[in-house]
Amino acid sequence: YDQQINKLLNEHNIACSNDTRIDKTLLESLSYYDLVNGYQDCFTNNQNFKNISLVDLFYFKIFDRNFQNILFKYSVYAENSFKTKLAYVLCENYDVRMNDYLNINNYISSTYNYGLYKKLRITLSNIENVINSKQTDNPTKFYKNIHNHIPAWILFKNVNFSDCIDLFSFLPKNLKLDVIKFYFD
Repeated sequence: YDQQINKLLNEHNIACSNDTRIDKTLLESLSYYDLVNGYQDCFTNNQNFKNISLVDLFYFKIFDRNFQNILFKYSVYAENSFKTKLAYVLCENYDVRMNDYLNINNYISSTYNYGLYKKLRITLSNIENVINSKQTDNPTKFYKNIHNHIPAWILFKNVNFSDCIDLFSFLPKNLKLDVIKFYFD
């Protein structure tokens, strides 16, 4: 830590406190990389920090983490809401059985455009693979063992958000609009 403190002072022009115990504690709590390299874009000009201290970087890191947590909290709400709306539209239009609502024929993908067709097949495969997941705490696996079908609102709890978005992109226009209408009713 003494070497890192010297580097902060001499190479990066970062002010350290008069008490090296404080500086060491900060570097023990959050790594040198997190404090210095992680914020060079915010506070440097040619890798020289201007009028900033190690404590300032520490407080900025705390602020950054808190802000990320706020964004994460609301992105989880948005993800769950979207998955629920998508699941409802699929099950309402195709049935609650996975083989019905994940039938490739329900989705728009030109066999003439091999790239899109391949992406649809990969998306459907990724979603179907959730059932065979080795996770022990998995609502999909639990539902599969208890019931004879897996509705989309259960399956999508374990499906990656990006796969749900991709699946939405392949829906026919009228079903896309049905999902979107949920947000405005």
